[in-house]
Formats: sequence, structure tokens, C-alpha cells
Amino acid sequence: MSKFINIKKYFFNYYVILFFFALILRILFHLFSPIDYFPDSISYLKLSNLIFSSSKIDDDLAMPGYPIFLFLSSKIFFNYFVLDILTSSILVLVASRLYYKIFDDEQGAKICAFLFAIYPFNILYSSLLLTENSFIFFAITGYTFLYYKKIFFAFPFIIISILIRPTIDIFNIIVIILFSIFIFKDNLKNIIKKILIFFIFYCVIFSPWWFYNYERYGQFVKLTPALGHTLYSGNNSLNKTGGGNLNEDFNFDIIKGISDPLKRDKIMKDAAIKFIIENPDKFLELSFKKFVRFFNVIPNYKKDDIYNGEIKNILISIISAITMLGLYFFSFLALINLDKEKIKRLSPLFAYFIILTGIHLITIASIRYRFPLEFVLLILTSFSINIYAKKFNVNYR
Repeated sequence: MSKFINIKKYFFNYYVILFFFALILRILFHLFSPIDYFPDSISYLKLSNLIFSSSKIDDDLAMPGYPIFLFLSSKIFFNYFVLDILTSSILVLVASRLYYKIFDDEQGAKICAFLFAIYPFNILYSSLLLTENSFIFFAITGYTFLYYKKIFFAFPFIIISILIRPTIDIFNIIVIILFSIFIFKDNLKNIIKKILIFFIFYCVIFSPWWFYNYERYGQFVKLTPALGHTLYSGNNSLNKTGGGNLNEDFNFDIIKGISDPLKRDKIMKDAAIKFIIENPDKFLELSFKKFVRFFNVIPNYKKDDIYNGEIKNILISIISAITMLGLYFFSFLALINLDKEKIKRLSPLFAYFIILTGIHLITIASIRYRFPLEFVLLILTSFSINIYAKKFNVNYR
């Protein structure tokens, strides 16, 4: 009888039920979603079929991580979407452990897990075939392992997240240093040791990509020749919005007739840097517009897309506005209620948040690029809700 009770307790555990609830939500959204796929999604599907073939990748902007992720999903589950949906659901459990290690509070962890399960953008990105979902899974899991002081598990996850989406890349060193200081309580010697271990993992995991790039370009290319494209998109005389829409915010006239991707990258990078240096006022104006775009509570549609567009655009805008206003409000309440020790424990995630925001204020910004940092807002929101739940003696069993 006791064995049956233990089995029942295991299968009806709060987190197990929440995992399957999250999984069902994501499957239902996938089956009945009215959302159109992005052009990037089609490119990633194509790349997933090329990544392990004899043909070379013909996309000079793409990293290999997400195509490999889709390749594995296709080969293991015979479907490109399954691994995205699974990792998004598993992230519910990971987030609960992340919250617990930061605040040492199981009730708050349960709230955090629930918010991750129902958060509309988590559900959305689990079914769009874009890099965002897999990126946050590996990044958050890596950071969670660091809170558990398991660097040999943490570093591979963080580096795989870079292989998927290299936005903060080596800036992860700053995050690791803060983990070393405030979580590991390391001295200088041990901080340097962790950085060296991270670089060893980095070189080992990235080395196949470096060899692949050497065969493609005839020289060492650490990531992709994409920095120029990203920087120029957001910093040129055409850009009026802070976005990166082709023929609206930038065009390729500057590299017309040039086929070498490395030369194209250098020309655009140099042009962007020149624009920033020669137009500091315009750069600051665009950075402000990027900030507004980045933290906008609704998608950055044109007005006609909302008022004269399809009903789904209106619904997306309403859901987005309610969700983000709630996150911003409760995150603000959390910030004013954090004590010194909690701020220290959150400092690595705050650094990640600031670095990612800063990069997009310099390059290009959209709410899609904000998604990888929204988990920090979800953690803060969970903390706020938990404070008020305890005031009213609400328990989550």
C-alpha cells in the first residue's frame, strides 16, 4: 500500500502535472495556431537538411546550433517541432529550480514554474521554428547549473546557446565572473581558473565549426561574417525606426557587386562605425528608438497592420500588451522589494539583461530580440506575486 502511495505521490507531483499541462498547451497551440511562420524558419529548415551533408551551408549569417537542433528533432522524433515543444515544457521545471536556488523559496518556485508554463511568448516561440526557444533553454539551464555550482555541466550548455544564437558570445565571461564573486564566493585565483575552464570548453565545442568555416572561407572565422550586416542594418542614413527591415531601414547598395562574404561584412561594418562616429546625435536618436522598440508592450506593427489588418494582429497586440504591462509592473515591485543579498544573487542575471539590451541598442531591436531576456522579468514577477501571496496566506501545494 505504501509503495502505491509513493507512486501516486510521484505521478501527481505539482511539477509533473505542470510539465504535462505546459506540454498540452504547446501542442494545442501548435495544432491550432493562426500565426504565420517567419522567413527565418524556412531558412533554418533548409539548413537542417544541409548541416551534415556534403553540401556547404549557403547562408553566411546562420550559426550551426539551431539547424543541428532541428536535425536532431527530425531524426529522433520524425518531426521538426517536437524538440522545441519538449524543451519549452522542460524549461518550466528548470525555471523552478533556478528560482529556488536564487531565493531559497519553494512556494515562489511553484509560482515561477506556473508562469513559465502559461507565459504566452514561451508558448508562441515553442512553435515558430526560430532560435529563441532553444537558445533560452540552453542559456537558462546553463545559468541554473551555475547556481548549483556545477560548472562542468553549466559551461557546455552556455556554449551551445552561443552556437545557436551568439548575441552575447564572449560577454558571458562577465556573467561568469559575477557568478564566481557572488555565488561561488571565489578569490581571484579561482575566478581566473573558471574563465580558463570556460575558454577550454569554448574552444573544444566550437572547433568543428571553426574547421567548417576555414573550409568555406579559407581563413579563421570565429562565428559568422554577420557582424557588419547586423551593425549596418541599425546604423545607416536610411534607418528611421531603429529596426532592421530590408529596403525600409537599410539596403545592400553599399555592397552591390561584391560576392565575397568577408569583404561584404567588412564594408558594412566599417560603414556602420563611420556613421556612428560622424553622426553621434543620430546614433543616440536611433538608440532611443531601439529602446522603445525593444521594450514596446505590443509588436512593432505599422498602424495599418493593426487597424486595417487581420483580427489576429489585434488579438496578438492585446495579449502582448496585457502580458508585458503585467511583467513590467510586477518586476518593478520586485526591484523595490529586493534586499542587498538577493540583489547580489541576481546580479549575474541582471548583467545578462543589461548586456543583451545594450547590444540591441547598438545594433537592431525588436520585441522578438527581447524574448531571450524576458525570463529575468518572469523570475522577478514570480518574486513579487509570492510576496503578496504570503501576505494573504496563499499556499501553492
